[in-house]
Amino acid sequence: MDTQTKIEITETDITKHSNLKSDRISVFGISIGMPKSELNKLKDQNKNLYFEVEKPMKFAGETMKMEDYRIYVYNTKENKKKENRILKWLFSSEKKSKKDCILYLIWEKNSNLLTSITFFEDFKPYMIGLSSRLLTFDTIDANSQISQEYLGNPDETKVTLDIPSIKSKNVSHFFKSKGISITEVNYKDSKNISMIFKNFNE
Repeated sequence: MDTQTKIEITETDITKHSNLKSDRISVFGISIGMPKSELNKLKDQNKNLYFEVEKPMKFAGETMKMEDYRIYVYNTKENKKKENRILKWLFSSEKKSKKDCILYLIWEKNSNLLTSITFFEDFKPYMIGLSSRLLTFDTIDANSQISQEYLGNPDETKVTLDIPSIKSKNVSHFFKSKGISITEVNYKDSKNISMIFKNFNE
């Protein structure tokens, strides 16, 4: 594999390429370091995805300034509305709508190059082989197969969010040589795992 070639996570078990950093892995053709202009081209090619640009929040009637450019990526479902019982075999309208949020793309400080890709649990069905365990609690179990055969021990573990008033706490585990972090997301009574692709050495 040459230095420019990327492997696609929806087609390959990335755990078979243990020395590959996340910037050499693509998801639906999207990868770390991708310019915004290239992503815009990919939008038209990925008809089963819905891209939603995050808008600035409003507080006290004023729009807050955003330093980052962020996009949520959803998978989609087809909503079929039947027009008429008699003519339903002839006419139907299909509207693409967002379903599950599977990815979160960030261009930090409005950089032109994609900085990080967050994978949410609903992305798991798109993963192959042992890779699918990257979005499970196996990733924080040192004795699990994914830890023993792929991740190894984290370089750093730290609390990345802690808001006791709403019972929200995130603990992130950084595997810097792979350009991957695994986050335990705790909110009230729910717990789940997310994964981030990013170059943590910059």
